[in-house]
Amino acid sequence: MRFMLMLLVISTLFGQQIETRDGARLKSNSLKLKNDRVYLKDTTLSKEMVRRIMFVKNTQERQTTMHTWSIKKILAMKDSAMAAFPHEKGITILDNGMLQLNGDGTRSFTYHFIGIINSPERKDMATLRLYFDPELEKIYVISARTIKKNGTVINFSPKDMKISKPREGMVFFDKGYTMTINIPSCEVGDVVEYIYKDYIFSPWNKKIFTAYWSFTGKDPVWISSYTVKMPDTSSFHYKLLRMDTIALDTAYTISHHIKTYRFNTSKLAGYTEEPLMPSPGDFLPVMAGSNQPDWSYIFKWYSDFQKSRMTVTNDIKYLADSIVSKASDIDDSIARIYYFVQQNIRYISIKGAAASGVSGHPAEQTLKNGYGDCTDKAILFATMLKAEGIEAYPVYLRTNNGPSLIKEIPSYYGNHAIDQIFYPDKKYRFLDATGVFNRYPSFSAWDHGVYAINAIKKGIYFIDVPKPEENLREYTYKMQLDSAGTLFVKFYSSYTGDYEASIRYYWNYWKKEDRMRIAQNMTAKIYPGAVMDSFNLINLKDISKPFHLILYYHIPNYLKKYGKYYLLSLPEIKDRYNFPEIALSKRHHPLLYHTSLEIKDSIMLTVPDNFSLLPQGDSISDSTAKSYYKGTLKLKKNSIIFRDAFKRYSRKIPVSMYENYRNEILKIKKFVSTPIVFEHTEVR
Repeated sequence: MRFMLMLLVISTLFGQQIETRDGARLKSNSLKLKNDRVYLKDTTLSKEMVRRIMFVKNTQERQTTMHTWSIKKILAMKDSAMAAFPHEKGITILDNGMLQLNGDGTRSFTYHFIGIINSPERKDMATLRLYFDPELEKIYVISARTIKKNGTVINFSPKDMKISKPREGMVFFDKGYTMTINIPSCEVGDVVEYIYKDYIFSPWNKKIFTAYWSFTGKDPVWISSYTVKMPDTSSFHYKLLRMDTIALDTAYTISHHIKTYRFNTSKLAGYTEEPLMPSPGDFLPVMAGSNQPDWSYIFKWYSDFQKSRMTVTNDIKYLADSIVSKASDIDDSIARIYYFVQQNIRYISIKGAAASGVSGHPAEQTLKNGYGDCTDKAILFATMLKAEGIEAYPVYLRTNNGPSLIKEIPSYYGNHAIDQIFYPDKKYRFLDATGVFNRYPSFSAWDHGVYAINAIKKGIYFIDVPKPEENLREYTYKMQLDSAGTLFVKFYSSYTGDYEASIRYYWNYWKKEDRMRIAQNMTAKIYPGAVMDSFNLINLKDISKPFHLILYYHIPNYLKKYGKYYLLSLPEIKDRYNFPEIALSKRHHPLLYHTSLEIKDSIMLTVPDNFSLLPQGDSISDSTAKSYYKGTLKLKKNSIIFRDAFKRYSRKIPVSMYENYRNEILKIKKFVSTPIVFEHTEVR
């Protein structure tokens, strides 16, 4: 398999000559190996017919105006950059990209990078990873080398290259390979330089051309330069974002029927990585451009694909009718079809060209296959709803760990597909059938707070973040302390929202015979020495009903003795409010979660007569613009009642609100961590 992959990639770098056993030589720019056969552009050969395959450098698409810099120039630039940024782990000397649209709709991107490795952490500069789809593009590594501190040069060789299949996630529109190049002999103090070209000979749509450039990154950048070239008959619309912190030179020229747009800047600081920070594309200075004046053409292109795949066949109609036959109303009908698609259509990515990558396979095909990826499942879900007279459409979005949509610049947008469902009163909701265990109307938290493109409706819609109570985690404890200091606990949990789906997924992942062991391990993590007595999973398989976990356990010698007093901390509560993302006292970037949150705890603890509770009733109530907390601790003669509720209303905590938010969390942590004090007494 690895040999086949290497041949596949080398064929993107070179043309081929195939010598057959009878001495004939065949030339081809396309070569694939499969099932012991060699597939050329216009013929197929068995492995036995082939004597050898020779690779000849293909120079036509490799031509580039970018060239390696002289060693003298690089070392001089290194000295200047080091003087300007003396304490950085790494520095980018040159970040230079050129995107060119050709008259036939093909396009190429050429990239030239020079960087200084100033720390062991930034030795990753010497690893170049390039994703490519061999059906669409060719990758050429023009040059790659290490420049030692004394000026010695060590060049890349083909043995330093590996080809692999990327790890598959839940939200890929397309599939390809990753070319990994390890530039040799890099050490701290060295300079890395490489140039590569990505020639896209078969773009998804030759009429759609988009450009995007970020002018800096984690490392400071000494020179950042981006060029866009296109025929003078093409139009180009671009938008510059967050340019207030940089000095940008722009230039526009026309020469020999070629339009050229240049964007140049220099001496840019890098950014600091922080926990749960936004995507860099949402805070760095960027340029986004497109040849489309508005979304009309992209909407039509997408929707033509989608409509042709949303045919309600007899099989789909019959199945949808049978699923909703006992539904009580429109919501019940939607929910029943939602559950069917989640649980009966397995997620497998089967993408190829744009016709499948962007718009999925026909609904009937996905149904018969019993599998598909996010786009396929979205197409099928919408079509089954359509069969019941419910207005529904597949929509594209970028999950909320990526940069936000720039609405003013029409472009390919999205790495995921879900559905938008309209009610007769024109209100609508979003649902994501990609998963397996989301209970209606919940859907993946990765989809919250982003834009969705509905091509058929010709609209761009914002997916609101659910209210906190729609992402509720509720925990109820009934506890009893015996006279020997053993704590007996009954734990009962309830959930709403995507977190319920993740908990359900976790328990369904384990085989039935393994769940007891998992529950025992979970109990042991609650407190050292804790022993599980029994557990029960309610509605584990039936996703139409709320999932509950019931756990019985006990903890011997739970009280901690200090002199004549005993201390008791409420188990699990302080860990629930750990929130490691607030470790920083100040932030440069907003705190960005996937979705909202509500946590509720309710504890009833009874104690024996030989322990008396010292008066210490307490309560806390605090709120910010983004969050709310209320907790109460009531003590009676033989009982303790603890209740609290925490709400986070949105995904984003701006930098200006972070200090107040952090202070609230710290107050909560202190409140829930304060132990309850007992005094041992003689029973009369």
